[in-house]
Amino acid sequence: MIYHTFVALVFISVIVASILLGGEQRGSVSPTTVDQRAADLGYAARQAQLVETGADGRPLYTIDAALIDEVLTMYVKLTPKAVAEMALAVLDANGEALRIAAHAFNGSSRTIGAERIAAVCTSLEAAAVARDFATADRLLTMIRQETSYLADELHTISAPPKTARPAIRREKAASAPAAGHGRRSKHPKPEQEKAA
Repeated sequence: MIYHTFVALVFISVIVASILLGGEQRGSVSPTTVDQRAADLGYAARQAQLVETGADGRPLYTIDAALIDEVLTMYVKLTPKAVAEMALAVLDANGEALRIAAHAFNGSSRTIGAERIAAVCTSLEAAAVARDFATADRLLTMIRQETSYLADELHTISAPPKTARPAIRREKAASAPAAGHGRRSKHPKPEQEKAA
């Protein structure tokens, strides 16, 4: 059973790592490629299945995208509480509470493959042991940034595909309000500026 759980966690880690590594290369890819890749990753993540087979080739079990999505959603949902616990420990200058909270979040982050967050948590644990709360505060800021980025990326790939919007018809210029009528502009016209 532990082996099966480990295989499932590795699979989830691979998906998250591909998201994070794909995000780092954004600047070097053309906009159309980014849109296509984001659509493909989202589709792949929603349709993914891991099938573990036995020695005879028959499937032993299957993990589908819904379970993976549930694990990632739980991680994102519990992140604010974990960050708040670490922040409170920093404010209270409680090294032991900070070490425990950072260690727990480190494990959760490694489980889903968020290696950058886990690495910062490891440094945060060391700062907690050393009772270096100035460094711990800076590391906590990094964790907030990384978790925000990860949550945005996970939301992007798990969001349903965008559908085309219906075309908006524009009225002819003749039906537009005459100058000076209709809605007022926030910016005064040059004539109004001179009068004022």
